[in-house]
Amino acid sequence: MIKPLILFASAVILISFISKKDFVPAKITTPPGTVQLKDSLYIDKIEVTNEMWRAYTEGWLLKKENDSATYAKMQPDSAVWY
Repeated sequence: MIKPLILFASAVILISFISKKDFVPAKITTPPGTVQLKDSLYIDKIEVTNEMWRAYTEGWLLKKENDSATYAKMQPDSAVWY
């Protein structure tokens, strides 16, 4: 019983070394609509306007997701405004 188990384990180890290919990391591409600033830092090509932000928060969070708690957290803190 032990002999076939050792033979099987040895075969698996040998096969893993034979079929091993060199690891080639995938080419990192810039996500669409962004600009790369550093190795792992990307920013959007266009500025997000207040109107775009309002359309997202009101249109998506309130109407589609019905998530008023997250909507309330995402509102600007008007206490810091003068």
